[in-house]
Amino acid sequence: MINRVDANMNLTKVNEILVSTPFSEFFRNASSQEKKRVYLRVLESVSKQQEAIIKQARLSTVTTQT
Repeated sequence: MINRVDANMNLTKVNEILVSTPFSEFFRNASSQEKKRVYLRVLESVSKQQEAIIKQARLSTVTTQT
């Protein structure tokens, strides 16, 4: 039984079966060291993507100004 608040802010009890996913299993069962390794890989990847977007935006700004 799960408590849920609906759009009208009414608390209702709902029978719901929650399905476990590989993502949730990882965060429940992985060691702290494994989680840190994954976080680091994700942050490195996102940083590279952000740098590429910033570089592209700067190049775009330069070409539109000339």
